[in-house]
Amino acid sequence: MKTVINGLTIDAVFTDKDIRGIFLPLLEKLYSLKEEKGRRILVMLAGPPGCGKSTLAWFLSYLSENRLPEKDPVTMTEKDPVTVAGKAPATMTEKEQATVAGKAPAAMTEEEPITVIGMDGFHYYQEYLLTHYTWRKGRRIPLVQVKGAPETFDLEKLLERIKEVAEGQECPWPVYDRQKHDPVEDAMTVTGDIVLLEGNYLLLDKPGWTELSRNADYTIRISAEEAFLRERLVERHLAGGKERAAAEAFVEDSDLYNVREVLTFSKPADMNLQVGKEGYTIREI
Repeated sequence: MKTVINGLTIDAVFTDKDIRGIFLPLLEKLYSLKEEKGRRILVMLAGPPGCGKSTLAWFLSYLSENRLPEKDPVTMTEKDPVTVAGKAPATMTEKEQATVAGKAPAAMTEEEPITVIGMDGFHYYQEYLLTHYTWRKGRRIPLVQVKGAPETFDLEKLLERIKEVAEGQECPWPVYDRQKHDPVEDAMTVTGDIVLLEGNYLLLDKPGWTELSRNADYTIRISAEEAFLRERLVERHLAGGKERAAAEAFVEDSDLYNVREVLTFSKPADMNLQVGKEGYTIREI
């Protein structure tokens, strides 16, 4: 299935094993948690650059909407034959179509789809990044050269807005505009009973950052091997128009620094996933 994530067209491929074994049970758990608490719940999905956080967040929202009983359990066209059940709709039996979500439609309860938001809208503005500095490898460099690192985000503003979401408020939320290279304030309004926030540093166990996840009702962490992430990050930059040499240089100088920061200093989550070329596995930590 193709979708657009952060301005790039992505081939989103999820195996039937992962959908049935991990993601549908996860959705059931989140809906049960919301019913148990009787209020909005905030879910945080964290992981290093290149691990597929945004794509997975989008897919969980898609899956939450298309598993509803009043909708066709398989909404794919013949051009998009995979994802929800791992089969083309034409090859599925009625029984298989009725149990895509692991239940017969009559047994499913109607629930509101998950609302997805991201932390990228809390980047400092380009003007700030051009005029403020950090140190890397003994050199003082403008923050703009390491855009995406923890110090390039407005942590105080992010924490304040997260608290509003956790309290159940219908609050404005910024998004990042990749053409302007700046956030767009109040680009959307956060509503819904289950809000999924995705971002690299939501589980970072460092001063200030560790406060973020204390507002979460449920946390999910994605990990991956560095070599796997390096390959995916280079491909991402190539898709964005960079030449290979420039893409590889940026990954080595910037992206992998952030990858190591997340992999090394993130806290364990309620659900810990490992992703690789064969899909997802649940890790015991």
